[in-house]
Amino acid sequence: MITPDLSKLNIPGLAGLGGVPAAQPTVANTVNMAGIPSGTAASYASSDWNKFITDYGPLIDKQMASLNSTKMVDQARKDAAVAPGLLSGAVDRAAARRGGLTSTQHLALDASRPLTAVTTSADLINNARMDQRQRNVDTAQKMSALGTDVYQMGLDNVRESEGLAAQRRINNANAKASAKSANMGAAGTVVMAAVLL
Repeated sequence: MITPDLSKLNIPGLAGLGGVPAAQPTVANTVNMAGIPSGTAASYASSDWNKFITDYGPLIDKQMASLNSTKMVDQARKDAAVAPGLLSGAVDRAAARRGGLTSTQHLALDASRPLTAVTTSADLINNARMDQRQRNVDTAQKMSALGTDVYQMGLDNVRESEGLAAQRRINNANAKASAKSANMGAAGTVVMAAVLL
């Protein structure tokens, strides 16, 4: 199973998960300081990562292992061994449907069969090599894009939680200011009422 070594990364937001030391000010620390219980953001991130690895880890491992695959080329080599016989049989059947070949045509056909066999074999194997390489490159690009997407989603989640925490701080400050203003107004009313009585 692929398990990244986060200890060598210096990515803000990975505090407590093996990234930058927790003592440095990071997005995760800011979120925690904003009223989220300590470790909650890290716990969510860790839980999401573990679920991702459990659900998709075996598939990723299988895809990564297939990046150096020669399966298509190996199959083409097997096919190339049988192709000349199939081609020869097809030519013979076509000739039989047309009434057969003359002795000169048989000699020409027999002379061309080894060259046809070699070129057919080379064509099959070379096409398979190109197809295999393209498949391997496409798979590598898709895996890279997947990793980038997962990383970006993690960063987006951390940013979103920081934004929500900042909004909560602003709302709390506004509520305190409103309460203080209301208390001052009520105290002023009580004082005015006491003065007037």
